[in-house]
Amino acid sequence: MERPAAYEAGVRLLGPRALTAREVRARLARRGYPADEIDEAILALTARGYLDDRALAYNVATTLAERRLYGKPRNAAELSRRGVAADAIGEALERVFAGLDEDAMARKAAGRGSAAGAVPTDKRARERTARSLLRRGFSRGAVARALGNNASGAGSAADTDAEHHGAGADFEESEDFRHEDDFERDA
Repeated sequence: MERPAAYEAGVRLLGPRALTAREVRARLARRGYPADEIDEAILALTARGYLDDRALAYNVATTLAERRLYGKPRNAAELSRRGVAADAIGEALERVFAGLDEDAMARKAAGRGSAAGAVPTDKRARERTARSLLRRGFSRGAVARALGNNASGAGSAADTDAEHHGAGADFEESEDFRHEDDFERDA
């Protein structure tokens, strides 16, 4: 049986899910197609609208932001990993995050770990949640606001500290102390 042309193989690759041009190129190369045939296939797939990195970037960024609750930096990293060009990433993130509130997203993500959807109140759980939010790509300020605004009890130490030292001060100090303790323990 004769092997299908790179274009046909590319169409089959795009059937189950959208891929970037770089992903299609890599998969065709792994299957042993020559570089010039891959280039022609990529051009043909793009011309026919089967490959559109800008549309894919917007769709993936929307899904990551709204369903997975990822912030801009994490979204950008995921799109970059898939081979989307920097200008397409910037455009997609600008469109997706124009109508989203980072603080609300961070609060929602912070509450995902608990059954009731509440932000944890004990120190270790809050630090774990803070690290999780940072990995999701939220700014330190959004993390501090998400954890501080949902702390149980009015006028908590975190709220008082944030009022005196600016938003996020409680979070930053607890991180600094944690690292110093780890260093002293390792020595």
